[in-house]
Amino acid sequence: MYAGAVWLVATRRRISGAAVEAVVGANVLWAAGSVAAAVVGIGSLTGLGAGWLVLQAAVVAAFAAVQLVGLRRR
Repeated sequence: MYAGAVWLVATRRRISGAAVEAVVGANVLWAAGSVAAAVVGIGSLTGLGAGWLVLQAAVVAAFAAVQLVGLRRR
């Protein structure tokens, strides 16, 4: 569902700044929540699983940063 919403935003002829901000916000929240889940130990994550979760959070946070840079350059 999220990927579909991002696709919809990205395929518009004129991309809405508010829509991009919503995508960036969702990415930031997901990254922060993932790190929190790994640190707190939500679920039964192994050390490798927690590390993988933090790595994914870093990638999503990087996407958010790049999206924000693109938004500010408009």
